[in-house]
Amino acid sequence: MISKHFVQLQITWATPIMTFALYAIALWVVQKVAGDLLAKWGFAMAEKEINVDEDLPNFFKSVKLSHADELISENKNMIDNYGFEPNDPDTIEILDATVVPKKAVQGTPWYQITSNFLYEDAFNYIGAFVPEREKLIEDGYADERMDGPKSDMTENCKRGRHEQSDMVMILINLAYIPDEVAKKINFKHGWSKEFKANMEQYKIGFKQDTGRVWEFQNKRLEDEYTDFIQSQEAIDRDYIKERTADAINSKYTEILTKVQTLKKENIKKNGLIN
Repeated sequence: MISKHFVQLQITWATPIMTFALYAIALWVVQKVAGDLLAKWGFAMAEKEINVDEDLPNFFKSVKLSHADELISENKNMIDNYGFEPNDPDTIEILDATVVPKKAVQGTPWYQITSNFLYEDAFNYIGAFVPEREKLIEDGYADERMDGPKSDMTENCKRGRHEQSDMVMILINLAYIPDEVAKKINFKHGWSKEFKANMEQYKIGFKQDTGRVWEFQNKRLEDEYTDFIQSQEAIDRDYIKERTADAINSKYTEILTKVQTLKKENIKKNGLIN
């Protein structure tokens, strides 16, 4: 008995999925049936990423001077007033030698939170790169002037104002601060001086415990750290097993690559695979 049920094409929410599925099936069939012939004619999937020259300059040659000054000023402020270094010194050295770029990065090139204006406003953050920022920061304390109401603020008053924004930078970079120093932080008026004193005390204790002077990151320390890592890797069983497995995988990949290359050459010469 004829059911009189006919196939009807209706456009529904599932139609795009069905369309892509049909395309995928069609491509798979063509690849299986005529893949070798298409490869002979030069139509084939690329097995490695195509290197496209986008004519873009080196990142550090495209950073604006104002953006470079952000990191340099903040880094100097943390070193001078808080005793620690939040940025890699090699990066700071390169940025310090930055010139006006021919092609500049638009917006901000940095991924730190304070580079986002929304967070900057939410935190009431005014960075060390802003000239005379103490005039823009309010800490709730009366102004201390050098000589009369129209004279400059005292250095102590300026530092108190700066603390309000520096607090944000300290909390963001908390991972760079030794635990024993971080535990003593008390965000009261004048806390930055206490913080710097605790950092200096930590450095003294570091020398007493290790027999070595605490230093900011430099080339010699980087080389010593690299030598230490390599010496530990030489005796680390887990690392040796992992390295051996990587070597086997690399060799296997190399063999497969050679097979694929020979396969392509055979297709080009004979139009078939033996």
